Parts: sequence; structure tokens; C-alpha cells
Amino acid sequence: MKLARALVIASFASLVSASAFAQAPSADARARAKEAYDRGVEAHGKGDMQRAAQEFARADALAPTPVALQAALDAAIEADDPVLGSELLERSTRAKPAGALAASVSTARARFAGRAGRVRVQCPSGSTCMATLDGASLETQKPVWARTGQHTVVVQVDGDAQTKLVRVEPEGIADVAGTKTGAASPSPAPAHDEPKGSGRGLRDGFPPIVFYAGVGVTVLLAGATTYFAIDTKNKHDEFDNLGCARANLSDCEDLKDQGQSSQTTTNVGLVLTGVAGVATAVIGAAFTNWKGPMIAAAPLPGGGSV
Repeated sequence: MKLARALVIASFASLVSASAFAQAPSADARARAKEAYDRGVEAHGKGDMQRAAQEFARADALAPTPVALQAALDAAIEADDPVLGSELLERSTRAKPAGALAASVSTARARFAGRAGRVRVQCPSGSTCMATLDGASLETQKPVWARTGQHTVVVQVDGDAQTKLVRVEPEGIADVAGTKTGAASPSPAPAHDEPKGSGRGLRDGFPPIVFYAGVGVTVLLAGATTYFAIDTKNKHDEFDNLGCARANLSDCEDLKDQGQSSQTTTNVGLVLTGVAGVATAVIGAAFTNWKGPMIAAAPLPGGGSV
């Protein structure tokens, strides 16, 4: 049915143009609208529905008529273009659709529902501003239809390109604001000198480096304790292998003394490791200012900085 209607439109293109565009504001607009309409008819005849929809829509924009709007809507439906279709549906509200146009509007609403939203680029006043949407030129200062989903918008404000990601929601408007380079930013709060002897460090807690130092000491103590514990076991195994438990050899006394010394060192190491671990945990949980200054290292030519 749509193809038959298009053929009828093509057959009577000159008649439609002469009558439909009679109310256009100027002769030039009517002429350019007729040319666009004829290009749409030609594209439709070749099966290029996307091009046909664009040309019919251009004709309707130059000289709005129900005939051009209906042709554009039908072609957009066949091309399955929700962006152009949504724009045309917006145009259809300029007057109450009737007849065949009303049917096309109803079909387009069902086909394109929830598939498009709008993007609006806002530029600073007094600036030279242009924008693109996914690489295509985008008009600024007014909502422009786009497919739902995420898009990349590049805004150039006085030559400064700003890339922004925007998500378009169904029937919604996603605002993208361009900013001038060097625009004033909120001033930081003025610093106040701390009175001498105020004990600021003690009030605010230890810096994180103290906690990390405690962790390091605990690890070192644990490593040393492990070493002496292994040495104690080795001495005990050697004592048993020599049969010192059954015989009183000269070497056995030395092994016994060495083993007891390693055992004592191990016991002391266990106590110190436990104390260091508990103290470090308490400092980290209750007495460390984790929002305070941190320690950072950076390489420099011929050296480095902390």
C-alpha cells in the first residue's frame, strides 16, 4: 500500500507541489522544497528509503505540508530511523493530523516509542561554540533527537575541545554544558596559622607513616623469631641424632647450651612480636589520622624526593 501511495505521489508530484506549497513564505522556499521533494520521490523509486525520508523531511522543513510530512514519516518507518522519525512526530504536533497522515503518525509512534531521546548542548554566553555528536555536526542551544544509549559529545568553546560522555534516555533531554577555559573555580578556604605549642599533631593523630613503621618492625621481629625457632629445632634434632640423651659427650654440652640460647631468643622474639603487632593494630585503628599528609617518593635527575 505504501509503495502504491508513493507511486501516486510521484505521478502527481508537480500537482502536489503546486498546491501543497502554495502557503510557503517565499517563492525561493517553495522552489527548494519542490526540488527536495522530487529528490525524495526519486530516491523512493530506487528503494533508498533513508535518503527519501531525509529529502521529504527537508521539503517539509522548507515549506511545511501534510503531504511532505506523511511521505517523510512513511519513508522513515520503512528505513527504521527512530531519530528522524521522532523529529517528524514532533513536527506533527503543529496541527492535528487527519486522514492518511494520522494513520502514519500512529504507526510511527508505535514503531519508534522508547528508541530516541534528545541532546541539548549549552554554551557559555559570548563564546564561539560548536559541537558534534559521535562525530556528526550537532546544533547547539536546542534539543536535538538522538538514539537512546551512550554517546560522545565534543563541544568546542572558543577553540577549546571538550569531550563528554552522555547517556540519552527515552523521550528525555540530556544536557551537555560547555565551559570556558580558565573559568573561575571555587577559591580554597584560607589557611589559618596554628598557634605554637597547640599540639596539633597529637590532636589529629599520628601520620600513617607511624603505622607502616610499626608494621615493618612487626614483620622484622616475626622473621627473626622464625629464624631462631628453626635454629632451635635444628639444634634439638642434632642433639637427638648424636644420642646425647643417652650419653654424656663433650659436644652434647655445647649443643645443649646453643639450643637453650636459641630457645630463649625465640621466646623473647615471640613476646616482642606479639607486643609490636598489638601496638601497631591499636595505633592504626585508634590513633592514626588517615586523612592527613601521606609520604610519597618521586624520582628526580641525579636523585629523588620524598
